[in-house]
Amino acid sequence: MIPILSPSQAASRTDGDFITAFIWRKSPILERIQSAIKENSCGQLRSLRFTWLRPARAAVSEAEFLYDVLAAIIDGAQVLADAPFAGLHITRAAGQNNLFALLGFTHGVVAEIEMNECLPDTMSDMCTLRANFTHGHVSNHPLVGHCNEEGMLLATADHLDANLIAESHLLEPARGPIEQMQLRFNTAARMTLDKDPVVQGPLNARAINSLIKGALS
Repeated sequence: MIPILSPSQAASRTDGDFITAFIWRKSPILERIQSAIKENSCGQLRSLRFTWLRPARAAVSEAEFLYDVLAAIIDGAQVLADAPFAGLHITRAAGQNNLFALLGFTHGVVAEIEMNECLPDTMSDMCTLRANFTHGHVSNHPLVGHCNEEGMLLATADHLDANLIAESHLLEPARGPIEQMQLRFNTAARMTLDKDPVVQGPLNARAINSLIKGALS
């Protein structure tokens, strides 16, 4: 079985006998935006906005937050923008997994990235993506009110909890969109007959690793 490596691990490898965990490539909303780009249903892509929100109890290490979680988002942005990087700016909260990043591409598309793993422990995981086009947008981000995209979150006076997402018989039910995306990626990586298989190798892991290091220096 081909191993799945984190983006930071993949960046240090010279072979291609593994799969890089660029999990956003299997995000349902990213795949929907890819279809809109291919079909030219909304015009030209102009900008992107990624959000990654988790309670403090689910926070990862600082290195993983930057070189794995952020790296996977940057990869997802480049998949949609389909252009070389023009630059990356990162503003971080000291000592916390909390940042805002602005990622530019050579053809003018810009991606905003908001990441926060310092939320109250009563909150559930949430990740969203909005793509702005010349003639509209595609997004799973709520336009108004509380986050309740497709029934993923249940809010009461006492607590906020994620409902189980049962996408298909091929996937175990997932608690929230982050777990759903991870399950979709892992399942596709194991299925050689998947209609859109996960590509082996480091892909652009090394370039992304260098981009992040440069922005933090």
